[in-house]
Formats: sequence, structure tokens, C-alpha cells
Amino acid sequence: MSSTANLQKIGILGGTFDPPHLGHLRIAQAAMDRFNLQSIYFVPCYQSPTGKQPIASPAQRFEMLQRMLQGHPTFKADNRELTRQGISYTIDTLKSYRAEYPDTPLYLIIGSDNFETFETWRAYEKILEEVNLIVVNRRTKNFERHLKGKILHLPIPFIDISATDIRQKIKNNLDVENSLAKSVYHYIQRNHLYL
Repeated sequence: MSSTANLQKIGILGGTFDPPHLGHLRIAQAAMDRFNLQSIYFVPCYQSPTGKQPIASPAQRFEMLQRMLQGHPTFKADNRELTRQGISYTIDTLKSYRAEYPDTPLYLIIGSDNFETFETWRAYEKILEEVNLIVVNRRTKNFERHLKGKILHLPIPFIDISATDIRQKIKNNLDVENSLAKSVYHYIQRNHLYL
């Protein structure tokens, strides 16, 4: 006798993670708490469909992600897009998860900024067939969209941390220690990243 209440629920949080920062952890924790997820996989992309190139190498981004997630046993770094290489399309990643977890509810976590362009994503309708979509609303504005599928909204307090800002601050020799896990901060310093 199985009940959906006992089913494991998996969250998937993709991104360039260039670098991974404390804002990513806060988003994941908020999603886990709100939707009762058992684990969240952080999936760094190899190459974004937007064509924007990450600065740190795939190996460096994955190493930083693993360091950040130490001490968080329910958060896992997943290198499937890095291993696959090429352009990282979300639908391909979700299909590989679905093959591994045929009966497990999957939750894709994206920011409201990505949700605004969601209808331009490759096979976005199929994404909604495969997963529940958690849209993290990091700003105060409210938004509604009329898409088929299960779309869950997660309003959280504004997080004033972005990878772009962190890279710029490092380049300008400004302090970023409060935005990063200590192990990631030290890794960036040792490897002279983003200078």
C-alpha cells in the first residue's frame, strides 16, 4: 500500500554556479521546507542555451559546489550536465532524472527572472509534463502566468546576492566573504578566480 505522502520528493536546482553562493543555499532550503522535499540536486550547466560562457571551468564550478554543500546532507552536487557536455537543455536533464526515478515527484526550482522567459525554453510544455515547477519570487512584485502544468510559487525575502555582483566585487578587490561559504571563498582566493 503506497501513498503519495510517503513518496520521496526530489528538487532540482540548475544554474551556472559561477560561483555558487549563499543565495543558492537559501533558495534550496526555502523550497525544501515549503514543499517538503527530501533532497535537492544542484546541477551546474556545461553551457547555457543563452550562449553566455561561465568564467570558471566546469571542474572548478563543480568543486566549489561540492565544497558549498558539505555539511548539507540533503543537498547534492550533480555533474550530469557537465559530463554530457554541449548545450545544457533542461528537458534533457529532466528526462535523465525521470529515467532514474520513474515514480518520484520531481520539482524544478527556477527564479522568477527565468520564469519570465520560460516559454522560450526548449520543449517547455514537456518540462511541465515531467515536473512541478517551483518559481522563486525573490523580489516583491507578484506575477501570474497562464501555463498548463503544476506551477508553485515560493515567495521568499529578497536575497541581495548574485554571482555577477560577486565576480565584479572580486575583480575590484571588494569583500565578498558574507556572500559565499568559507570553503568556496578560500577556493576562489587560492585559485585566483574572477580577477
